Amino acid sequence: MIKLMRSIGPNLSLLAKVLRESEEDVKKELEGIKDLYFTPVFSFGSLGFNFDEKECVRKSIREDLCVSLSKEGLRVKEFLNYSGIPEAYDFAYDKWDLSFSVKAEGERPHFQYEGDSEVILYSSLKSTYSFNEILKGFFNKGIVISFILDYGRRDYVIDVFSFNKVVRERLEYVPFIRYSVTLESDQGDMYLTELMIPKDYLLIVLEVLKEMREEVEILFTKKKIPYFHGII
Repeated sequence: MIKLMRSIGPNLSLLAKVLRESEEDVKKELEGIKDLYFTPVFSFGSLGFNFDEKECVRKSIREDLCVSLSKEGLRVKEFLNYSGIPEAYDFAYDKWDLSFSVKAEGERPHFQYEGDSEVILYSSLKSTYSFNEILKGFFNKGIVISFILDYGRRDYVIDVFSFNKVVRERLEYVPFIRYSVTLESDQGDMYLTELMIPKDYLLIVLEVLKEMREEVEILFTKKKIPYFHGII
């Protein structure tokens, strides 16, 4: 169901039809998932960044690296919606399998048009009631092209920037991967991959990033309450 909702979101009636279950049963199953949130992804052709020191903490892994981003943003070449690895999550006990044996399946939404909208970075919809008529209209017109799903407790968000595609491929085995964006920059393709991590697994994920420190360029994390705790 998690993978299906990447395409259709918390659309209860459509979920029931596809799964061939009653709306009441689908609703009950969704309500049983701990901390389930939906993040609408809007169709966009470029991605901008706000490096506000009051809200963001940034760390350069390599001292000699400097990345400059234009005010207009960087062109998006590819967007992959992972929404984690549901096979690695124990929905009953809110536990994760970090054996890194399962690879996340990234879904490529089809862009209907290229505008200035950006991906919403944090979940904003919590229930099926959030899928109102306005959002349905956006979805039907192709303005909303996908939904990122977060489930289970999450405490930290880390955005990983790299010019090496191998970094993204390795992070596809981390069950907390949300999405990845391939951006066109003056220095070549840049891969932005976002992780959202429960505090009990933070050190393990940081060890994974440490092993890739020669390929990872920059880490970003939010420190603004009430979204996530600060890391650096």
